[in-house]
Amino acid sequence: MKHIGIIGDSRGIGKALRDMLLAEGHHVYGVSRSGGSVHPNHHHIATDAVASAVDFSEYTEVLDGLVYCP
Repeated sequence: MKHIGIIGDSRGIGKALRDMLLAEGHHVYGVSRSGGSVHPNHHHIATDAVASAVDFSEYTEVLDGLVYCP
């Protein structure tokens, strides 16, 4: 089980990747201005990643991967 951050996980490729990773049992830390999934392994961070820094340390000590899907 990995801990993956996805910036832009509410639509398109980011959403498809989020859904795939969740189905495989990974923890996903999704950053978007809107939307999020209702899944026990999904942690939604509601913010504009362009306007402000994203701090994942509040949710996990280690990220195994980070994907940027604007």
